Amino acid sequence: MRWLALTIAISVSNAAAASAQSHLLSNVDVMLGAHDVLHTADMITTTYDLTHGQALGASERNPILKPFGSRPALLTGVSGAFDVLQVAVIKQVERTHPRWALVWAGALVAIEVWATTNNIAAAGRIQQRNLLAAHR
Repeated sequence: MRWLALTIAISVSNAAAASAQSHLLSNVDVMLGAHDVLHTADMITTTYDLTHGQALGASERNPILKPFGSRPALLTGVSGAFDVLQVAVIKQVERTHPRWALVWAGALVAIEVWATTNNIAAAGRIQQRNLLAAHR
């Protein structure tokens, strides 16, 4: 849980720093902000699924993060580190190739929407199975 709190704190501090700057936010900044929110939702739902659904076969499907699937807090920290790295690289790319940076940021948003949607559906299945098991 400490890693989740750290990830949220980093996301909030990035948003606070961006709002304190005098220049307007770029479209890439907006997409990366949406990505930060979605990544947080992804980590919360992933943690729920792995914590409540391991007995039912829930597992991390991302091959890079799979080794950390048995420890949701560590998985959140590693995923958050990759997230921060990607955001930093996208911001560097934006300086010379703003369209590619926007496409990349948009792809991250799409991936997080897909992952979070799947996690929410899995959470529903986990809850249904737990309810059925409790009534037997």
